[in-house]
Amino acid sequence: MTENSAMVRENIYAVIGLVVTCVALELFAEIFLNKWAKGSPKNHAWLGGGIALYVAIAVVYGCSLMYGQVTVANALWQCLALIFITIVGVKYFGDR
Repeated sequence: MTENSAMVRENIYAVIGLVVTCVALELFAEIFLNKWAKGSPKNHAWLGGGIALYVAIAVVYGCSLMYGQVTVANALWQCLALIFITIVGVKYFGDR
């Protein structure tokens, strides 16, 4: 194996790790924002937490772009987020 192919493999693992982190952060951000939106009375800590998590997503996603192509990182993120946020929405919040 060449040094270049080893670097590419390391980079893809970095991208996958960072994108999975983005998905986890987005999952919690969605939960926080849903709790804020449906809470009565409104607990603005949920809103602040959701916003902070989305800021963290921007930082982590930006770091993932240092290691890989935008198309790979974004496709992986969108697919995983769609799957896991749908599961949480249906199971935890009773969405249809």
